[in-house]
Amino acid sequence: MNAPVVVFAYKRYEHTKKVLEALDNNYFASQSDIYIFCDAAKGESDRNAVEKTRRYLEEFKETNSFLNCYLFFATNNKGLASSVIDGVSYVLKKHENIIVVEDDLITSRDFLQYMNEALEYYKEDDEIGAISGFSYPLKALKDYSYDVYFARTGNSWGWGTWKNVWNKVDWEVSNYKQFKNSIQQRWKFNNTQKGISNMLDRQMQKKIDSWAVRWDYHFFMNKLLTVYPIATKVCNIGFDETGTNCNKEERRFDEAQEKKIELCPKILDKKIMLEAAGYGVTKLNRILHGF
Repeated sequence: MNAPVVVFAYKRYEHTKKVLEALDNNYFASQSDIYIFCDAAKGESDRNAVEKTRRYLEEFKETNSFLNCYLFFATNNKGLASSVIDGVSYVLKKHENIIVVEDDLITSRDFLQYMNEALEYYKEDDEIGAISGFSYPLKALKDYSYDVYFARTGNSWGWGTWKNVWNKVDWEVSNYKQFKNSIQQRWKFNNTQKGISNMLDRQMQKKIDSWAVRWDYHFFMNKLLTVYPIATKVCNIGFDETGTNCNKEERRFDEAQEKKIELCPKILDKKIMLEAAGYGVTKLNRILHGF
């Protein structure tokens, strides 16, 4: 059975419509369940936009191509981090794996196919923590011989994981005090993504609201890898200041690409891993982690 697709929406009607239309056009849509979570308005200024988005979601529920469509409308504003953590946890009580998309991610037609194949292929590998649909535009990929590469970080732009990985995450980061005071640990964490230790500090100080930086910390502490395709299956359309955790960004990334991905066992290419880690110093990484 295919992994369920989970979409998180809020107040961006136009973005949400494009995201769901792309997913509905996926080859595996009719063989997959979809769960859509829409947060409640944070204040009066957001209420009309949230209501407009929800009206569209009600329409989508009646017209979509998915096997089953489930809608969940929050009654109180949770914020992105709690929405994702609660929503993913809820779905993984019913399923063994999951595919997650937020409301600014356009996917290729074969996105669900690639994600399902990869979730099945790597499910027995204890070192693989997640599958990414997004791919960094790495120069090192130019001479790379395989269709997937591996990095020691999570990713929030179209991703999938398994119940046994997700359920082990310590969202409270109970060992943060020890980490905070360890120069060696902070240095090692920054070697997975430059500057990410400071992001974790900001999260623990409640200056940002990020589930993803805690997800990345779990990967670091447990030496987990994420699988990335060489051809990105995801394009982010959220760089227009409409997102809760998104700023305007001039950088342009590749459009989502339909391309058959041949999976292979783990290959730890140091050049690729180093270049991927370097994205920690860019605006992209800050956007990925919520500030």
